[in-house]
Amino acid sequence: PAALPDGALLYTTLAAGGWELRRAPPALGPAAAAASPVSFESAPAVPVRETGYAVWPSLRPHFWIPLFYDARLAGRFVGASTAGTDAVGRYAYLARGLVSWNPTRLLGSLLVIAEAAGNPTLDLSASNDWSPIGTAPTGHAVSEESLDAAFGVTFVSRRWRRSASLHLAAEYEGTRYVSVPDTVLAAICTGCLRREFLGASVSVGVAHFVAAPLAISPQDGFAWSVTYRRREEQASPRWSEELRSRLALWARVPVGGGFTSPVIAIRLAAGVTRGPAVQTFSVGGVSSGTFDVGLGFTLGAVRAFPVRGYAAGAVRGRRAATASAELRLPVALVGRGVGHLPLGVDKLSLGLFGDAGDAWNPGAAARLTRLASVGGEIVGDLTLNYDFPLRARLGVAEPLAAPPAGGPRRPQVYVAFAADF
Repeated sequence: PAALPDGALLYTTLAAGGWELRRAPPALGPAAAAASPVSFESAPAVPVRETGYAVWPSLRPHFWIPLFYDARLAGRFVGASTAGTDAVGRYAYLARGLVSWNPTRLLGSLLVIAEAAGNPTLDLSASNDWSPIGTAPTGHAVSEESLDAAFGVTFVSRRWRRSASLHLAAEYEGTRYVSVPDTVLAAICTGCLRREFLGASVSVGVAHFVAAPLAISPQDGFAWSVTYRRREEQASPRWSEELRSRLALWARVPVGGGFTSPVIAIRLAAGVTRGPAVQTFSVGGVSSGTFDVGLGFTLGAVRAFPVRGYAAGAVRGRRAATASAELRLPVALVGRGVGHLPLGVDKLSLGLFGDAGDAWNPGAAARLTRLASVGGEIVGDLTLNYDFPLRARLGVAEPLAAPPAGGPRRPQVYVAFAADF
């Protein structure tokens, strides 16, 4: 608080819309006597020395997590993973490496993010994976190795409520096939051809919204992103292009009575692909925010075209579109711990939603209600280990249309992390 000449006080307080500056009237009654100064003895001086900043002592691996992956006839892999970040957050990485002795193969991945330049941020990733194809009548075991690599640059501009980002990336994608014992693959496996794609992508995003401390959702704004990607197969005329767009809208409902205002949220997503080497979009499933469990691992999966109440990839096609509408309602502002557990409950909210979407191929008619569902979610803003924020969702979705794969319509109960819009 700050005293004004007339005796009033200026102070800040946390309200539903964020921090507010308020004025308290002068207090009536005699002025309080000034407190006598308290004697204070300073602590003895501590000798210190100044050195240059060294990255490696904090960045080097400090732990190893054992891993095991059974790819059946492609190999049984044993290895470990590690992750780290330096003390000031300039660099971060996640690495894993596994080996199979019979057959002798390596599997691994590496992700590095560098913020030493400030703006832009650099990211580098590379990985390979093995999966079994099958056993030919000749007795040869055929496996597939997938290789991926990418290098990206991200520019970000931030203001109080506005942000804009530009991400540029170069990408490599390769597929090769191996048989045990070694032989000419064309003689035992039709279509087992080595393929390599080089590509590039550009993503642009703009956003303008309010994120108040007590709010249950972003409000009074939007977030829009567009991604374009092109891939070209090497030593072949085949190519593909992909264009995706996503728009999220939030509007605060000015209704009193709760600790914050309800919010209407809408998400629209669409995508189109073309070219002889085209890949298809998958529609369906629950999209979740991600939760960092530590040690370099995350839980949750963000989907480009989710429709709750259906399995992931319920329909596929070269065109895709989905829409979601939610009414997010505040329930309770708790702000308490759960007994003696390292768990706290900040606030609870309720979400009522409707989803719809479809995927189709050129020449076919789109039916945006081919997948449709309604449902509700109870959302809890929690704290783990006393100070780690986590938003968890427990929901149920009722399909309104029969699953494309057949079978009865059944409600789907799911658990997810923070909403991805």
